[in-house]
Amino acid sequence: MKKKIFVIISSSYYYKYITNKSFSYLEKNYKVYYLFKEKNSNNSNLKVKNKIFYSLNKKSSIWINYFLKFLRYSNIEKCKTFKALQDYDFPNYDGLKQSVKQKNFNQPFLILYLKFALKRLIFNLLSVKYISKIFTNYFYNKVHIEENLHQIFSRYKPDLVIYPTHSKEPEVIKIKKLSDHYKFKTFYIIDNWDNLSTGTYYKYKPDFIGVWGKQTKMHAMTIHNFKDKNVFLIGNCRFDNYFKIKKQLLKKNKKNKKNYILFISSNLRVDEIYYLKLLNKIIGKNKKLFKDTKVIYRLHPQAKNYNELDKIKDLENIVLDKSVFADKKVPYFKNDTSIIKKNYIPLILNAKFLVGLVSSVVIEGLIFNKSYLAIAFKNKIDSFYNAVWWFKSFIHLNDLKKVDKVNFTFNKKKYEEQIIKMFKSKKLDKNSTKTRKQLDYFYHKDKIPYNKRIYEIVRKIL
Repeated sequence: MKKKIFVIISSSYYYKYITNKSFSYLEKNYKVYYLFKEKNSNNSNLKVKNKIFYSLNKKSSIWINYFLKFLRYSNIEKCKTFKALQDYDFPNYDGLKQSVKQKNFNQPFLILYLKFALKRLIFNLLSVKYISKIFTNYFYNKVHIEENLHQIFSRYKPDLVIYPTHSKEPEVIKIKKLSDHYKFKTFYIIDNWDNLSTGTYYKYKPDFIGVWGKQTKMHAMTIHNFKDKNVFLIGNCRFDNYFKIKKQLLKKNKKNKKNYILFISSNLRVDEIYYLKLLNKIIGKNKKLFKDTKVIYRLHPQAKNYNELDKIKDLENIVLDKSVFADKKVPYFKNDTSIIKKNYIPLILNAKFLVGLVSSVVIEGLIFNKSYLAIAFKNKIDSFYNAVWWFKSFIHLNDLKKVDKVNFTFNKKKYEEQIIKMFKSKKLDKNSTKTRKQLDYFYHKDKIPYNKRIYEIVRKIL
């Protein structure tokens, strides 16, 4: 009799695991059931067998989300990013002032400030050593498990639960509680590069986790105290797909003239228009060198700051990539491969080089063997959450300084010098064994397809 596996898809963000057929090998060898959080039109057309739908109590989920933040908050000594995220979740005066400028809040500034101050005070009190231990155990024991979940798990009795996660969803705790009761094994797939340093602290650990690469395995062991044997290098289903598309497109794009620099937007609380304006000036005053070169600005697919785009209309050397608006017609979270292949990846492959803030975009660039100019200096607009704050506060970014193809610009003057130097370079796309090794530290990629990699890991687990 085949063993039973639950794959829990807690939001549309994780549909990419299905569209990329990440569990196809498992389906041939195990009885795989897919659990979706509530039935809706977006998941009804996903081509998988054995769909099961579950729901969570909203009030319970809100309290668990606070609890996940508290676990991170009360363990700030384990990771400096945990400390930085206190200032992000509960901003001080300067942080809130900037946030109010960048977002539309319905409440007066003073009310918002007092609310955040009160929440920080409560978290501080609960984080006192002995109080924290009592509170944490009490809350975990009181976590509510919905009746529909009990019915599903008691009926099907899975041997293993696989859960793609950002380490921030209520399922992180709910699944652990269910495993305590029904005695199944748990395997969490850490979806994004930063999730082990920006999500919760794993006091209540899954049995096994899959991570991006050697760096994130180290984070799992040093921050969260996972054992070496319980952490697997797995990469990411979306990024692994990039390697396939890269081979296909390189054959077609060999003759394309690289007459643009690609500025890739990041979904961070930073004003990128400032850096675009500087780039526009740099190109404008060095026309003999740059000639007809343009900077293409690729918005983040989740960006909502369309009103900011009016500020670049008069920048003659900046061109907005309008294909991102076409991409939005198909839901981003479905991760439509044809759109990625048609628009986004060719933009990267045919660029002279990439520029932008320090984020996972850097890893995307390295996959396509592209040099990246990482912005890590302040602008005149962002008073608190600025490019320097992001880079210094988030530990997963710091190791990028050791990568040859990643150049950092730490001040405004250096920005111009490095743009010119990179533009003149004839070795930007040069590949080497060293380059591949440097990428491998951040992102694990071997000859085994992603779906088979998951299968091999599950064989070891079961």
